[in-house]
Amino acid sequence: MEFYIKPFLLPRIIGFIITILLVIRSISFKFLHLWSKKTETKLDNIIKSTKTPSIYWCIAIGFYIVIAISDITEKYANLLNKIINVIIVFFITIATANLVGKIYKNYIVESKLPLLGTDLFYSILKGTVILIGLVIILSFLGISIAPIITALGVGGLAVALALKDTLANLFTGIHILVEKSIRVGDFIKLET
Repeated sequence: MEFYIKPFLLPRIIGFIITILLVIRSISFKFLHLWSKKTETKLDNIIKSTKTPSIYWCIAIGFYIVIAISDITEKYANLLNKIINVIIVFFITIATANLVGKIYKNYIVESKLPLLGTDLFYSILKGTVILIGLVIILSFLGISIAPIITALGVGGLAVALALKDTLANLFTGIHILVEKSIRVGDFIKLET
């Protein structure tokens, strides 16, 4: 079913749909925030991680609905849908990276490991999630990701071979911290 929308009504329809979506978003977040205060769940991390990106999701969904009901040609509709999909995936990636980072920080605090919240693993986790999101975006745009993944694999192997001793020391240190055989404040007696 196609509708004919006059060109001067299109911005008003977009604004109306986006406003409705933002109001629904606002009410949902207030309800979720009140509910998370009453329960023992860790829902606050999800709420904080998705609060800002959800604004862009609402805007993208509003444009998607308008494209679906308008009389835009199929060529431009496909192009706009690709752009909207890229925007949605980008902000889902940002929200997921923030959520993974917050879960990691909470885990470090609860397990009482002597690691800082802003250390190497925090950056690696967020970087990995963002890299996966960028690969998904490239596949949405029709760019072949096989050569990129191959280059990253070869580059990763080269870096691993070049930093073999450093990585061995890093993983040994992680093993000692996780095993908790040595803690901060312990004295170590060396043979010398």
